[in-house]
Amino acid sequence: MNIFPTLKEILRQHNIGYLDTAGNIFIHTPDHYIWIDGNKTVTERKGATNRAFTKTGLKTVFYLLLNKDAINMPYRQLAEITDVALGNIKNIIEGLKEAGFILQVNDKKMKLQNEKTLLDRWITGYGETLKPALYIETYKFWDNKKLRDWQTLPIEVGETCWGGEPAAEYLTNYLTPATLTIYTERKNPMVTKWTLIPDKQGNVYFYKKFWKNVKTENEKFAPPLLIYADLILTDDPRCLETAQMIYTKYLKNEFE
Repeated sequence: MNIFPTLKEILRQHNIGYLDTAGNIFIHTPDHYIWIDGNKTVTERKGATNRAFTKTGLKTVFYLLLNKDAINMPYRQLAEITDVALGNIKNIIEGLKEAGFILQVNDKKMKLQNEKTLLDRWITGYGETLKPALYIETYKFWDNKKLRDWQTLPIEVGETCWGGEPAAEYLTNYLTPATLTIYTERKNPMVTKWTLIPDKQGNVYFYKKFWKNVKTENEKFAPPLLIYADLILTDDPRCLETAQMIYTKYLKNEFE
């Protein structure tokens, strides 16, 4: 606690003792007289944010996790392919180095290391920082039968794709979706085509599609890494079980 000088003077005039966080003290009793003044309060400096795990950094790290050789791309090329400002790329790479996720092999070559830890760190950052910023709106179906028939719903392939539970059902043929997650570049989601009603308690979630130049087996679905992350972030036991199936089949060989 910091005590302003004027208040200290008043306290001393009334013979009231005090002690502040800088170590300034006043005690006046029949047996003791202590008065220390002039110590400055030390302002705690906040550590700088690692740029690899900001919203922009997480987009770039996502691409690097999917394309590990891209760590050696010229910064300009990596900026163009990830749609991230050139000035941010150097800071993102330096952030990964500082966090111990890049090994400098020689003067010209780097490689990712501690990749499973980096994946886990990315998922945490995605859930806390990036995904909330991508959120568009939550809806429910006018006719809830469409939830069961989600695969018949029309989407614009290339600018819209499935994530989360529906994409997990596609990958595993195991999970029956209770919610639908859609990533889209469209400014207005398919409200009319799907007869959706805005509802914060609904089960249809739209997010902005944040990646480009990422190849997938089926463009109707997000990359398995993102599907895995979506499931992990639910903390739903049935989703976590399915996430482990996806990790084992699609990711384990890449990250362990």
